[in-house]
Amino acid sequence: MVLAFGWLAARSTAYTVTNRRLVMRLGIALPITANLPFTVIQAAAVTVHPDGSGDISLALVPSQRISYLFFWPHVRPWHYRRGQPTLRCVPEAAQLAQLLSRALAADAAMPVQPLADAVRSDAAGDARQHPAAA
Repeated sequence: MVLAFGWLAARSTAYTVTNRRLVMRLGIALPITANLPFTVIQAAAVTVHPDGSGDISLALVPSQRISYLFFWPHVRPWHYRRGQPTLRCVPEAAQLAQLLSRALAADAAMPVQPLADAVRSDAAGDARQHPAAA
């Protein structure tokens, strides 16, 4: 059942990055759309897996809150009090993190780090989280 739910969730989810917002279309039976303007995103962190896919977690400004249950399974695990929307199992996560960081930086009129500094992994191939944008 869990495998089937995961497969259906992956097939029915779409993430869209525009020049002003991130749009998350979620849901299997009852699809919903969540718009996250760049003004409510405080920071983003990426975790890259050895196969190149990964997760991008978004920390929201303190005045904005999301429901953990509403966004599940598209939230960062173990962050119940301050839920963080997460783009899950994104192929080529490093490139999307760089694209998102450039869009966030352009919206905030800030410089952005090059890709090599934004995502690093250790010798064992395990990825670590590093801020993709502030």
